[in-house]
Amino acid sequence: MIVSQFVARELSKRSFLEFIKQATIQSRSINNGSFDGWIFQMDFLFHLRKAFSESQFLQLENNETWPVTRIFDFRDEVELENKTSQFMDGCWFIPSKVNHGAYDVAQLLDNLSTLRIVQLTISKTHNLKLEYVIKLLKSLKKRNIAIQKLEVVVVVPAGFTTQFKIGQVFSDQNVSITELGWNKNQIQIKGFRRCS
Repeated sequence: MIVSQFVARELSKRSFLEFIKQATIQSRSINNGSFDGWIFQMDFLFHLRKAFSESQFLQLENNETWPVTRIFDFRDEVELENKTSQFMDGCWFIPSKVNHGAYDVAQLLDNLSTLRIVQLTISKTHNLKLEYVIKLLKSLKKRNIAIQKLEVVVVVPAGFTTQFKIGQVFSDQNVSITELGWNKNQIQIKGFRRCS
């Protein structure tokens, strides 16, 4: 059995499709929500990395695709500041810290003017802690990447988009978010088809 969310995220870098399928089958059979959530994240991250090396597109429900041009793993937002010359449309940021309160992955789009924040969950509700988004926005701004638009997307297993409801949205520095014209009603819910 996978022992932690961190281990599941690390396995997404090294696993094969058959392992992800078996882990998904096992996680569904033991009825442990936390474990199943880790496996859902592992599945998504595996397919994100696979898309980078193969098709350059991540497949979502309803034939929606997201571009995958580069992937940057990072420990904290400051670490990204030294890599900004390598950023391009469709690049992804994957924090190694597993308890970010607002996102599991992020993506730059639209000539680096849009930041897509993606929260992965199997839960029917999820809270967002926007201070993590604000840290990322500030880090990008320091390197002259001026985000004009913020997309907040919650990705749930395919077929469950209508069942998901956003919980509370927390921030002690809400100003940076509202300056981008963003509000809680703009959160998008997307489905991702799990391996099985």
